[in-house]
Amino acid sequence: MFAIGPAFAVAMDQKDDRMTHAAANTASGVGASLLRKEDARHLRGRGQFVSDVQLPRMQDVAFVRSPHAHARIKGIAVAPNASGRIFTARDLPRLGEMRAVPQVPGFKVSGYPPLATQKVRYVGEAIAACIAPTRAEAEDLAKTVSVDFEVLPAVIDAAAALTDASSLVHENWSNNLFIERVFQDGDIDAVARTADVVVRRNYRMHRHVAVPLEGRAVLAYRDHRLDELVVYTSTQVPHIIRLGLSEVLGLDERRIRVIAPDVGGGFGSKARLSPEEAAIAALALEVDHPVRWVEDRGEHFLASTHTRDHHYRVAAYADKRGRLLGIDVELLSPETARSATSHRRRRRRFGTPATAAANGSAAAVRSFRATKAAPRNSCRTARSSCRWEFSRTGRVWRRRSPRSRTRSSASIPRRERAIVILRKIFS
Repeated sequence: MFAIGPAFAVAMDQKDDRMTHAAANTASGVGASLLRKEDARHLRGRGQFVSDVQLPRMQDVAFVRSPHAHARIKGIAVAPNASGRIFTARDLPRLGEMRAVPQVPGFKVSGYPPLATQKVRYVGEAIAACIAPTRAEAEDLAKTVSVDFEVLPAVIDAAAALTDASSLVHENWSNNLFIERVFQDGDIDAVARTADVVVRRNYRMHRHVAVPLEGRAVLAYRDHRLDELVVYTSTQVPHIIRLGLSEVLGLDERRIRVIAPDVGGGFGSKARLSPEEAAIAALALEVDHPVRWVEDRGEHFLASTHTRDHHYRVAAYADKRGRLLGIDVELLSPETARSATSHRRRRRRFGTPATAAANGSAAAVRSFRATKAAPRNSCRTARSSCRWEFSRTGRVWRRRSPRSRTRSSASIPRRERAIVILRKIFS
Protein backbone atom coordinates (compact mmCIF):
# COMPACT_ATOMS: atom_id res chain seq x y z
CA MET A 1 0.00 0.00 0.00
CA PHE A 2 1.00 3.60 -0.59
CA ALA A 3 -0.11 6.23 1.90
CA ILE A 4 0.27 9.97 1.77
CA GLY A 5 0.78 11.49 5.20
CA PRO A 6 3.25 13.53 7.29
CA ALA A 7 6.15 11.27 6.38
CA PHE A 8 5.42 11.77 2.68
CA ALA A 9 5.35 15.55 3.12
CA VAL A 10 8.74 15.48 4.91
CA ALA A 11 10.20 13.33 2.16
CA MET A 12 8.92 15.71 -0.50
CA ASP A 13 10.46 18.65 1.36
CA GLN A 14 13.82 16.86 1.38
CA LYS A 15 13.58 16.04 -2.33
CA ASP A 16 12.36 19.46 -3.42
CA ASP A 17 15.82 21.02 -3.74
CA ARG A 18 17.22 17.95 -5.51
CA MET A 19 14.34 17.96 -8.02
CA THR A 20 14.87 21.63 -8.80
CA HIS A 21 18.66 21.23 -9.03
CA ALA A 22 18.36 18.19 -11.32
CA ALA A 23 15.98 19.99 -13.61
CA ALA A 24 18.31 22.96 -13.83
CA ASN A 25 21.33 20.80 -14.68
CA THR A 26 19.77 18.40 -17.19
CA ALA A 27 17.46 20.69 -19.17
CA SER A 28 19.04 22.72 -21.93
CA GLY A 29 18.43 23.60 -25.52
CA VAL A 30 15.37 23.65 -27.74
CA GLY A 31 13.17 20.59 -27.22
CA ALA A 32 14.63 19.63 -23.84
CA SER A 33 12.29 17.79 -21.50
CA LEU A 34 11.59 20.14 -18.59
CA LEU A 35 10.09 19.22 -15.25
CA ARG A 36 7.02 21.22 -14.29
CA LYS A 37 7.80 23.79 -11.64
CA GLU A 38 4.56 23.34 -9.71
CA ASP A 39 4.65 19.57 -9.14
CA ALA A 40 6.46 19.57 -5.79
CA ARG A 41 4.20 22.05 -4.04
CA HIS A 42 1.05 20.43 -5.41
CA LEU A 43 2.18 17.00 -4.22
CA ARG A 44 2.82 18.50 -0.78
CA GLY A 45 -0.65 20.05 -0.70
CA ARG A 46 0.65 23.61 -0.99
CA GLY A 47 -1.26 24.70 -4.06
CA GLN A 48 -3.44 27.78 -3.87
CA PHE A 49 -6.75 27.66 -5.69
CA VAL A 50 -9.58 30.15 -5.36
CA SER A 51 -11.16 28.02 -2.63
CA ASP A 52 -7.91 28.25 -0.63
CA VAL A 53 -7.97 32.06 -0.51
CA GLN A 54 -9.29 33.17 2.87
CA LEU A 55 -10.09 36.85 3.50
CA PRO A 56 -11.54 38.54 6.59
CA ARG A 57 -15.37 38.83 6.66
CA MET A 58 -15.69 36.86 3.41
CA GLN A 59 -19.14 35.41 2.67
CA ASP A 60 -20.30 32.76 0.22
CA VAL A 61 -22.80 33.08 -2.63
CA ALA A 62 -25.38 30.66 -4.01
CA PHE A 63 -27.46 31.39 -7.10
CA VAL A 64 -31.17 30.98 -7.64
CA ARG A 65 -31.39 29.20 -10.99
CA SER A 66 -34.13 28.56 -13.50
CA PRO A 67 -35.73 25.10 -13.50
CA HIS A 68 -37.18 25.82 -16.96
CA ALA A 69 -35.54 25.90 -20.39
CA HIS A 70 -37.77 28.72 -21.63
CA ALA A 71 -40.01 30.94 -19.52
CA ARG A 72 -40.93 34.54 -18.79
CA ILE A 73 -40.23 35.93 -15.35
CA LYS A 74 -43.45 37.50 -14.10
CA GLY A 75 -42.20 38.25 -10.61
CA ILE A 76 -39.57 37.51 -7.95
CA ALA A 77 -40.66 37.34 -4.30
CA VAL A 78 -38.03 37.86 -1.59
CA ALA A 79 -38.69 37.69 2.16
CA PRO A 80 -38.60 41.12 3.86
CA ASN A 81 -35.99 39.97 6.38
CA ALA A 82 -33.66 38.94 3.54
CA SER A 83 -33.00 42.50 2.40
CA GLY A 84 -29.32 43.04 1.71
CA ARG A 85 -28.70 39.30 1.38
CA ILE A 86 -30.58 38.48 -1.84
CA PHE A 87 -29.74 40.40 -5.00
CA THR A 88 -31.47 40.38 -8.37
CA ALA A 89 -30.43 42.33 -11.47
CA ARG A 90 -32.50 45.26 -10.22
CA ASP A 91 -30.37 45.43 -7.06
CA LEU A 92 -27.10 45.63 -9.01
CA PRO A 93 -27.23 48.87 -11.01
CA ARG A 94 -23.63 48.55 -12.22
CA LEU A 95 -24.30 45.15 -13.79
CA GLY A 96 -24.76 45.57 -17.53
CA GLU A 97 -25.33 43.04 -20.29
CA MET A 98 -22.63 40.77 -21.62
CA ARG A 99 -22.42 41.33 -25.34
CA ALA A 100 -20.06 40.01 -28.00
CA VAL A 101 -20.06 41.57 -31.45
CA PRO A 102 -17.66 39.63 -33.69
CA GLN A 103 -16.75 40.97 -37.10
CA VAL A 104 -18.65 38.20 -38.86
CA PRO A 105 -21.27 39.07 -41.50
CA GLY A 106 -24.76 37.98 -40.55
CA PHE A 107 -24.06 37.41 -36.84
CA LYS A 108 -27.17 38.18 -34.77
CA VAL A 109 -26.17 39.96 -31.58
CA SER A 110 -28.15 39.39 -28.40
CA GLY A 111 -27.59 40.80 -24.93
CA TYR A 112 -26.84 38.42 -22.08
CA PRO A 113 -27.77 39.75 -18.62
CA PRO A 114 -25.65 37.86 -16.06
CA LEU A 115 -28.76 37.68 -13.88
CA ALA A 116 -31.89 37.00 -15.92
CA THR A 117 -34.42 39.81 -16.01
CA GLN A 118 -37.50 39.35 -18.18
CA LYS A 119 -36.90 35.85 -19.48
CA VAL A 120 -34.89 32.68 -18.88
CA ARG A 121 -33.58 30.79 -21.89
CA TYR A 122 -31.94 27.68 -20.49
CA VAL A 123 -32.17 25.42 -17.46
CA GLY A 124 -29.77 26.66 -14.80
CA GLU A 125 -29.72 30.32 -15.85
CA ALA A 126 -28.95 32.48 -12.81
CA ILE A 127 -31.75 34.74 -11.56
CA ALA A 128 -30.63 35.94 -8.12
CA ALA A 129 -27.53 35.80 -5.90
CA CYS A 130 -27.84 34.96 -2.19
CA ILE A 131 -25.13 35.88 0.36
CA ALA A 132 -24.51 34.10 3.66
CA PRO A 133 -21.58 33.25 5.96
CA THR A 134 -21.39 29.71 4.52
CA ARG A 135 -22.36 28.06 1.25
CA ALA A 136 -24.90 25.85 3.02
CA GLU A 137 -26.64 28.88 4.52
CA ALA A 138 -26.58 30.63 1.15
CA GLU A 139 -28.27 27.63 -0.47
CA ASP A 140 -30.93 27.61 2.25
CA LEU A 141 -31.52 31.30 1.60
CA ALA A 142 -31.85 30.64 -2.14
CA LYS A 143 -34.64 28.17 -1.44
CA THR A 144 -36.71 30.95 0.13
CA VAL A 145 -36.81 32.92 -3.15
CA SER A 146 -40.01 32.43 -5.13
CA VAL A 147 -40.05 33.10 -8.88
CA ASP A 148 -43.29 33.31 -10.82
CA PHE A 149 -42.70 31.77 -14.26
CA GLU A 150 -44.80 31.73 -17.40
CA VAL A 151 -43.49 28.58 -19.02
CA LEU A 152 -42.96 28.81 -22.80
CA PRO A 153 -42.34 26.07 -25.39
CA ALA A 154 -38.76 24.88 -25.19
CA VAL A 155 -36.40 24.42 -28.13
CA ILE A 156 -34.86 21.00 -27.62
CA ASP A 157 -34.08 19.87 -31.17
CA ALA A 158 -31.65 21.77 -33.35
CA ALA A 159 -33.29 20.87 -36.66
CA ALA A 160 -36.80 21.72 -35.41
CA ALA A 161 -35.49 24.98 -33.98
CA LEU A 162 -34.91 26.33 -37.49
CA THR A 163 -38.54 25.94 -38.54
CA ASP A 164 -40.48 26.28 -35.26
CA ALA A 165 -41.45 29.96 -35.16
CA SER A 166 -43.59 29.41 -32.05
CA SER A 167 -40.48 28.82 -29.91
CA LEU A 168 -38.34 31.84 -30.68
CA VAL A 169 -35.51 32.21 -28.22
CA HIS A 170 -35.40 35.93 -29.01
CA GLU A 171 -38.72 37.48 -30.00
CA ASN A 172 -37.12 40.15 -32.15
CA TRP A 173 -35.56 37.47 -34.37
CA SER A 174 -37.41 35.91 -37.28
CA ASN A 175 -36.01 32.45 -36.46
CA ASN A 176 -33.57 30.71 -34.12
CA LEU A 177 -30.66 30.80 -36.57
CA PHE A 178 -28.04 33.24 -35.39
CA ILE A 179 -25.28 32.76 -37.94
CA GLU A 180 -24.66 30.99 -41.23
CA ARG A 181 -21.34 30.79 -43.01
CA VAL A 182 -20.45 29.28 -46.39
CA PHE A 183 -16.96 28.60 -47.64
CA GLN A 184 -16.83 26.86 -51.00
CA ASP A 185 -14.19 26.16 -53.61
CA GLY A 186 -15.05 24.69 -56.99
CA ASP A 187 -18.41 23.58 -58.39
CA ILE A 188 -19.59 20.94 -55.93
CA ASP A 189 -23.02 20.77 -57.59
CA ALA A 190 -21.46 19.83 -60.92
CA VAL A 191 -19.35 17.16 -59.21
CA ALA A 192 -22.48 15.77 -57.55
CA ARG A 193 -24.26 15.47 -60.91
CA THR A 194 -21.42 13.65 -62.68
CA ALA A 195 -20.06 11.41 -59.92
CA ASP A 196 -20.37 7.66 -60.51
CA VAL A 197 -20.18 6.80 -56.81
CA VAL A 198 -21.93 8.68 -54.02
CA VAL A 199 -21.52 7.76 -50.35
CA ARG A 200 -23.86 9.47 -47.85
CA ARG A 201 -23.64 9.28 -44.09
CA ASN A 202 -25.29 11.01 -41.13
CA TYR A 203 -23.35 11.47 -37.91
CA ARG A 204 -24.11 12.95 -34.52
CA MET A 205 -21.54 13.93 -31.93
CA HIS A 206 -22.74 13.73 -28.34
CA ARG A 207 -23.01 16.74 -26.06
CA HIS A 208 -20.13 17.24 -23.64
CA VAL A 209 -19.13 19.34 -20.67
CA ALA A 210 -15.53 19.98 -19.66
CA VAL A 211 -15.68 18.52 -16.09
CA PRO A 212 -12.32 19.89 -14.86
CA LEU A 213 -11.04 18.69 -11.51
CA GLU A 214 -11.72 22.17 -10.09
CA GLY A 215 -14.98 23.77 -11.11
CA ARG A 216 -15.41 27.46 -11.74
CA ALA A 217 -14.73 29.70 -8.73
CA VAL A 218 -14.76 33.48 -8.22
CA LEU A 219 -13.83 35.67 -5.27
CA ALA A 220 -14.12 39.45 -5.45
CA TYR A 221 -13.74 42.42 -3.14
CA ARG A 222 -13.24 46.15 -3.33
CA ASP A 223 -9.82 47.47 -2.37
CA HIS A 224 -10.63 50.93 -1.01
CA ARG A 225 -6.97 51.89 -0.54
CA LEU A 226 -6.11 51.35 -4.20
CA ASP A 227 -9.63 52.13 -5.43
CA GLU A 228 -9.80 48.99 -7.48
CA LEU A 229 -11.90 45.86 -7.83
CA VAL A 230 -9.90 42.71 -7.08
CA VAL A 231 -11.16 39.46 -8.62
CA TYR A 232 -9.69 36.02 -7.96
CA THR A 233 -11.03 33.62 -10.57
CA SER A 234 -10.22 30.15 -11.84
CA THR A 235 -9.68 31.14 -15.44
CA GLN A 236 -7.53 30.43 -18.45
CA VAL A 237 -7.77 34.02 -19.74
CA PRO A 238 -7.34 36.64 -16.98
CA HIS A 239 -6.77 39.51 -19.41
CA ILE A 240 -9.98 38.73 -21.31
CA ILE A 241 -11.84 38.54 -17.99
CA ARG A 242 -10.58 42.00 -17.05
CA LEU A 243 -11.63 43.43 -20.41
CA GLY A 244 -15.06 41.80 -20.16
CA LEU A 245 -15.65 43.00 -16.61
CA SER A 246 -14.62 46.49 -17.66
CA GLU A 247 -17.32 46.53 -20.33
CA VAL A 248 -20.04 44.90 -18.22
CA LEU A 249 -19.44 47.01 -15.09
CA GLY A 250 -18.55 50.28 -16.82
CA LEU A 251 -15.16 50.53 -15.08
CA ASP A 252 -11.78 51.42 -16.51
CA GLU A 253 -9.54 48.39 -16.93
CA ARG A 254 -6.91 50.03 -14.73
CA ARG A 255 -9.38 49.84 -11.82
CA ILE A 256 -9.83 46.07 -12.13
CA ARG A 257 -7.22 43.56 -10.99
CA VAL A 258 -7.82 39.95 -12.02
CA ILE A 259 -5.79 37.24 -10.32
CA ALA A 260 -5.69 33.70 -11.70
CA PRO A 261 -4.17 31.49 -8.98
CA ASP A 262 -3.67 27.77 -9.46
CA VAL A 263 -6.30 26.44 -11.88
CA GLY A 264 -7.46 22.85 -11.60
CA GLY A 265 -8.12 22.31 -15.29
CA GLY A 266 -10.26 24.18 -17.74
CA PHE A 267 -10.38 22.48 -21.15
CA GLY A 268 -11.84 25.64 -22.68
CA SER A 269 -14.70 26.02 -20.20
CA LYS A 270 -12.77 28.73 -18.36
CA ALA A 271 -11.66 30.60 -21.47
CA ARG A 272 -14.50 33.14 -21.50
CA LEU A 273 -16.29 35.54 -19.19
CA SER A 274 -19.07 33.69 -17.41
CA PRO A 275 -22.23 35.33 -16.03
CA GLU A 276 -21.30 34.24 -12.52
CA GLU A 277 -17.97 36.09 -12.74
CA ALA A 278 -19.76 39.27 -13.77
CA ALA A 279 -22.42 38.89 -11.08
CA ILE A 280 -19.90 38.27 -8.28
CA ALA A 281 -17.82 41.26 -9.39
CA ALA A 282 -20.91 43.51 -9.40
CA LEU A 283 -21.92 42.15 -6.01
CA ALA A 284 -18.53 43.05 -4.56
CA LEU A 285 -19.13 46.68 -5.55
CA GLU A 286 -22.40 46.77 -3.58
CA VAL A 287 -21.35 45.10 -0.31
CA ASP A 288 -18.50 46.04 2.00
CA HIS A 289 -16.91 42.60 2.29
CA PRO A 290 -15.43 39.92 0.00
CA VAL A 291 -17.85 37.54 -1.71
CA ARG A 292 -17.06 34.13 -3.13
CA TRP A 293 -18.83 31.60 -5.35
CA VAL A 294 -17.50 28.08 -5.86
CA GLU A 295 -19.25 25.95 -8.44
CA ASP A 296 -20.36 22.50 -7.32
CA ARG A 297 -20.48 19.56 -9.70
CA GLY A 298 -24.23 19.77 -10.21
CA GLU A 299 -23.97 23.42 -11.26
CA HIS A 300 -21.20 22.53 -13.67
CA PHE A 301 -23.33 19.99 -15.51
CA LEU A 302 -26.33 22.29 -15.41
CA ALA A 303 -25.04 25.78 -16.11
CA SER A 304 -21.49 25.70 -17.46
CA THR A 305 -20.75 25.92 -21.15
CA HIS A 306 -21.64 22.78 -23.10
CA THR A 307 -20.10 21.76 -26.37
CA ARG A 308 -20.45 19.49 -29.41
CA ASP A 309 -23.86 17.88 -30.05
CA HIS A 310 -23.14 18.44 -33.74
CA HIS A 311 -25.22 16.94 -36.52
CA TYR A 312 -23.38 16.13 -39.76
CA ARG A 313 -24.73 15.18 -43.17
CA VAL A 314 -21.84 14.05 -45.33
CA ALA A 315 -21.76 13.20 -49.03
CA ALA A 316 -18.59 11.97 -50.77
CA TYR A 317 -18.36 11.80 -54.57
CA ALA A 318 -15.99 9.56 -56.53
CA ASP A 319 -15.52 8.24 -60.07
CA LYS A 320 -15.66 4.56 -61.18
CA ARG A 321 -12.05 4.02 -60.24
CA GLY A 322 -12.71 5.15 -56.68
CA ARG A 323 -10.97 8.47 -57.09
CA LEU A 324 -12.36 11.07 -54.70
CA LEU A 325 -13.90 13.98 -56.58
CA GLY A 326 -15.50 16.00 -53.81
CA ILE A 327 -16.95 16.09 -50.32
CA ASP A 328 -20.03 18.01 -49.23
CA VAL A 329 -20.64 18.37 -45.50
CA GLU A 330 -23.58 20.10 -43.85
CA LEU A 331 -23.10 20.82 -40.17
CA LEU A 332 -25.98 21.66 -37.85
CA SER A 333 -24.74 22.76 -34.46
CA PRO A 334 -26.98 23.70 -31.50
CA GLU A 335 -25.47 26.59 -29.63
CA THR A 336 -26.08 28.66 -26.56
CA ALA A 337 -29.37 30.42 -26.09
CA ARG A 338 -27.26 33.55 -25.55
CA SER A 339 -25.17 34.22 -28.64
CA ALA A 340 -23.25 36.90 -26.76
CA THR A 341 -21.31 34.48 -24.60
CA SER A 342 -18.56 33.74 -27.09
CA HIS A 343 -17.59 35.16 -30.44
CA ARG A 344 -16.71 31.63 -31.56
CA ARG A 345 -20.33 30.51 -31.48
CA ARG A 346 -21.41 30.88 -35.03
CA ARG A 347 -23.00 29.13 -37.94
CA ARG A 348 -20.50 28.32 -40.64
CA ARG A 349 -20.07 26.86 -44.07
CA PHE A 350 -16.56 25.80 -44.75
CA GLY A 351 -15.04 25.05 -48.12
CA THR A 352 -11.47 23.89 -48.65
CA PRO A 353 -9.84 22.59 -51.82
CA ALA A 354 -9.44 18.84 -51.47
CA THR A 355 -8.05 17.76 -54.83
CA ALA A 356 -7.27 19.13 -58.25
CA ALA A 357 -7.67 17.07 -61.40
CA ALA A 358 -4.56 16.82 -63.56
CA ASN A 359 -6.50 17.15 -66.81
CA GLY A 360 -8.10 20.46 -65.92
CA SER A 361 -11.57 19.08 -65.18
CA ALA A 362 -13.72 20.36 -62.32
CA ALA A 363 -11.70 20.59 -59.13
CA ALA A 364 -12.87 18.47 -56.23
CA VAL A 365 -14.30 20.40 -53.33
CA ARG A 366 -14.66 19.87 -49.66
CA SER A 367 -17.61 22.03 -48.72
CA PHE A 368 -18.95 22.41 -45.20
CA ARG A 369 -22.47 23.76 -44.92
CA ALA A 370 -23.19 24.43 -41.29
CA THR A 371 -26.35 25.54 -39.56
CA LYS A 372 -26.37 26.73 -35.96
CA ALA A 373 -29.47 27.15 -33.88
CA ALA A 374 -29.87 28.06 -30.23
CA PRO A 375 -31.65 25.44 -28.18
CA ARG A 376 -29.69 25.27 -24.92
CA ASN A 377 -26.24 25.94 -23.62
CA SER A 378 -23.31 24.84 -25.70
CA CYS A 379 -20.10 26.31 -26.94
CA ARG A 380 -17.71 26.47 -29.85
CA THR A 381 -18.15 25.75 -33.46
CA ALA A 382 -16.72 22.73 -35.18
CA ARG A 383 -13.13 23.05 -36.25
CA SER A 384 -12.52 21.67 -39.68
CA SER A 385 -9.75 21.62 -42.22
CA CYS A 386 -8.82 19.77 -45.36
CA ARG A 387 -6.95 16.78 -44.04
CA TRP A 388 -6.52 14.76 -47.25
CA GLU A 389 -5.56 16.00 -50.65
CA PHE A 390 -4.11 14.88 -53.97
CA SER A 391 -1.31 16.66 -55.74
CA ARG A 392 -2.05 18.07 -59.17
CA THR A 393 -0.52 15.02 -60.79
CA GLY A 394 -2.79 12.71 -58.85
CA ARG A 395 0.24 10.55 -57.99
CA VAL A 396 0.97 11.67 -54.43
CA TRP A 397 -1.34 12.02 -51.47
CA ARG A 398 -0.64 13.87 -48.27
CA ARG A 399 -2.03 13.85 -44.77
CA ARG A 400 -2.15 17.33 -43.27
CA SER A 401 -2.13 17.74 -39.51
CA PRO A 402 -1.68 20.65 -37.08
CA ARG A 403 2.05 19.92 -37.16
CA SER A 404 2.05 20.06 -40.98
CA ARG A 405 3.51 16.59 -41.31
CA THR A 406 3.62 15.35 -44.90
CA ARG A 407 3.58 11.76 -45.98
CA SER A 408 4.22 10.76 -49.57
CA SER A 409 3.16 7.47 -51.06
CA ALA A 410 3.47 7.58 -54.83
CA SER A 411 3.70 3.80 -54.91
CA ILE A 412 0.14 3.32 -53.61
CA PRO A 413 -2.33 2.67 -56.46
CA ARG A 414 -4.76 5.48 -57.12
CA ARG A 415 -7.86 3.44 -56.23
CA GLU A 416 -6.32 2.35 -52.93
CA ARG A 417 -5.44 5.92 -52.12
CA ALA A 418 -9.07 6.94 -52.61
CA ILE A 419 -10.27 4.07 -50.43
CA VAL A 420 -7.87 5.08 -47.67
CA ILE A 421 -9.15 8.62 -47.80
CA LEU A 422 -12.79 7.58 -47.70
CA ARG A 423 -12.14 5.32 -44.74
CA LYS A 424 -10.44 8.14 -42.87
CA ILE A 425 -13.30 10.50 -43.57
CA PHE A 426 -16.13 8.12 -42.63
CA SER A 427 -14.50 6.17 -39.83
